Amino acid sequence: MRNVAPTKTNLLKLKDELKFASLGYDLLDQKRNILVLELLNLVDQATDYQARVEKGLAEAFEALQK
Repeated sequence: MRNVAPTKTNLLKLKDELKFASLGYDLLDQKRNILVLELLNLVDQATDYQARVEKGLAEAFEALQK
């Protein structure tokens, strides 16, 4: 923590800095949420592709056995 003289001007400056920091935090939180949603979407896609590949391999193996 920095030493700041207890003046009204410094209080107003610190309040502005706190508002700015809060906005930055909110923005980063929104970005994190969007990235998590995108990541979950990619996981769903990967699961779908894996299921397709497994189904295709099962069909190919079955055809090979015949």
